[in-house]
Amino acid sequence: MKVAVLTTSYPSQPGDGAGHFVAAEVEDLLAAGHEVHAFVPRAAAPRQDPRIRLHELPHLDLFGWPGALPRLRSRPDRALGALVFCRQLRRALAKAGPFELVRAHFLLPCGWPVLRDYVGEAVLIGHGSDLRLLERLPAPLRRRILKGWNRPGLRLELVSEELATRLRQLAAGRALAPVTVVPARLALPMLPERQRVLARLSARLAAPLEPGEFCVLLVGRLIPTKGTGVALAAALRYPQLRAVVVGDGPERRRLERAFPRAEFLGQLSRVETLEWLLAADLLLSGSRLEGAPTAIREARALGTPVLSLASGDLHEWAKTDPGLWVVD
Repeated sequence: MKVAVLTTSYPSQPGDGAGHFVAAEVEDLLAAGHEVHAFVPRAAAPRQDPRIRLHELPHLDLFGWPGALPRLRSRPDRALGALVFCRQLRRALAKAGPFELVRAHFLLPCGWPVLRDYVGEAVLIGHGSDLRLLERLPAPLRRRILKGWNRPGLRLELVSEELATRLRQLAAGRALAPVTVVPARLALPMLPERQRVLARLSARLAAPLEPGEFCVLLVGRLIPTKGTGVALAAALRYPQLRAVVVGDGPERRRLERAFPRAEFLGQLSRVETLEWLLAADLLLSGSRLEGAPTAIREARALGTPVLSLASGDLHEWAKTDPGLWVVD
């Protein structure tokens, strides 16, 4: 088939973790023999992959690390970038089409307004932050959007049961296109044996891990909604715990001042982040706003135990996963 993949998040270079689940989906589509057109925000450096028809669109610096909403808070004028991106995306989609299938990551803005009057086969994929944005819209606008998401050829795909339930509640009994739950695609590379990785990474710390020390890892963007401060406050009550933070963001300086015992490694490549997930004794999460947290899914796939505040589908997952501990 000729397939279009729309997204506001996509790796800008090899090793970039942004939108890695979209890139993994594109790889699956290519492996299945489809002709794939990816419509993505323009990156600073050129991206080259002859297998993909890549359409890079202007966005006035709106999309990128640490996320569109934090970038808007720091510079509200970037909001104009959403209008530019959506307009250019609609034009590029019409010019490159027709497509037998369109997969639109993020309900807003790719599901709406970009596909608001699209008549072909389409899947709208919700990840969490976009659903929260939909919930905050004025009720009349929200009803108008949801009304348009009930037509032949349209499907709605949410990455967790909790998000699917919230979307159905927003519809308030009105008919919606079929809603399914499909966790975001995970693609994990082959990694060395854990002890080798741990020895190498430990040497990069300010002081190598001592025998008997317990390495607690926190992974994610350092923004208020991720609850990193809550998790660090819990971990650093215990002197035998070494807290290592992988990620960066506007909260970093405040957190470094508040928790001088923690080691902040900044933004790492995707492979380096996965190596830390493999090497750590425990992944700790303080966020209550995740639907199906990617870092937690990756940690469990690598065999690393997880302790998290209740969020999204985690309580259900914990019922069948003895290595996942969820607290309220």
